[in-house]
Amino acid sequence: MKSVRKLGLIELNDIDKALSDKEPMKFRMSYLDSTYYDLWVFKGHKYEVKGFYTDDEIRLLILENFDKERIYFEKLNAKFNQNTNEKNSFERPRIPESVRVEVWRRDGGKCARCGSRDRLEYDHIVPISRGGSNTARNIELLCEKCNRSKSNNVV
Repeated sequence: MKSVRKLGLIELNDIDKALSDKEPMKFRMSYLDSTYYDLWVFKGHKYEVKGFYTDDEIRLLILENFDKERIYFEKLNAKFNQNTNEKNSFERPRIPESVRVEVWRRDGGKCARCGSRDRLEYDHIVPISRGGSNTARNIELLCEKCNRSKSNNVV
C-alpha cells in the first residue's frame, strides 16, 4: 500500500523556496468549507500523504519516494544508453561474398583443422574484437566443433 502519492507540479508562485529546498515543506491549506489539510511540496512537486504519520515520518516517506523515482529513471537512462552503445559497438560488416568464395575454394570446402565437411562456419583467425579483418588471409573454414573449441583465441 502506497502512503505517498505525487500529485504533480506545483502551480503556485508564492512558494518559490519549495522549488529549491532540500527538505519537503508543509503548507496548511483550507477547503471552501473551512476544513484544513496539509500540502507537502518537494523539488517542485506536491505530495498527498494518506495515513497517520508525524511530520518527520512524512518527510522521510517523501524523500524515499523521490529517491526511488530518481533510481528508477537512472536505471532507465542506463538501460537505453547501454542498448544504443551495444548496438553500435556490435555492428560489424558481413564477410564479403567474394572473400567467402575465395576462402571456400582455398580450404577445399572442408574444415581447415579436422577436414570435416559438416556444419562449416567462416572463422576469423584474429578475432574482430582483437583487431582482425574480413580479408581472406584472416578467415578460415572451420566446422562448428573446432570453431567453438577455439573461442576467440588466436591459434
